[in-house]
Amino acid sequence: MAETTTLRKGVQGVIMRAFRSRDYSITVTGARDIGPHYRRLSFAAPALLAAHPPYPTMWIRLWCPGPDRLYQRAFTLVDPDAAAGTFDLEFAMHEHGYAMDLARTARPGDVVEVSVLTRDDYVRPDPLPPGFVMVADPASLPAVNGILPTLPDDLEVRLWLGRQHDGDEDLPIAPHPGLQVTWVPHDELAARLRDGLAGVHGWYGWVCVDTVQTRAIKELLRAATGAGKRDGHAMGYWTKGRSTG
Repeated sequence: MAETTTLRKGVQGVIMRAFRSRDYSITVTGARDIGPHYRRLSFAAPALLAAHPPYPTMWIRLWCPGPDRLYQRAFTLVDPDAAAGTFDLEFAMHEHGYAMDLARTARPGDVVEVSVLTRDDYVRPDPLPPGFVMVADPASLPAVNGILPTLPDDLEVRLWLGRQHDGDEDLPIAPHPGLQVTWVPHDELAARLRDGLAGVHGWYGWVCVDTVQTRAIKELLRAATGAGKRDGHAMGYWTKGRSTG
């Protein structure tokens, strides 16, 4: 993998600077597959974590080399350790995309550029609702695994996960005493949820899948939980048929 510092960031870099992002260089320390279509890279990033203490679902913008410039994509930190200055990133692998190329070719010692924006993501509701209903897929699983350990043991959590490949069901999920996990084919998430949201009125709804299904599922969760328009959390993590850049 070529060092990303040799390429320009283009208009995306201008936009990031307008949002007052801070740039860092991080170093690959390891790479391994944790599933047939799931890869984890480990990084040393002491300066980044010293300036930005980690919090649940913290994410960064990773700059990935393309043929003409750098392209950015957001990734949630996995197992950040501020004292050691390390964290991992997980990649739900598919055939095309500059982030996929980076994940496949990364070797220890490679230097990657990242940008960090001000905090703007999931914040645990206060007071806590009686339960959480979460809808995710392998791409957003790191965020789920960041949230689950922050929830009280007596809170009921129903997690729906969209399976995209054989072996996805073996991906690691953070343990929680009140967790109920349901895997379904990814393209059937919205349809299956219509009949699977009984008894969640007053719960907190969280959805991060592809953009089309996120919009549909957000409305399903809002109707089932009775939430207002600004309650809950919904974000389209990726667009079907469209790669980074």
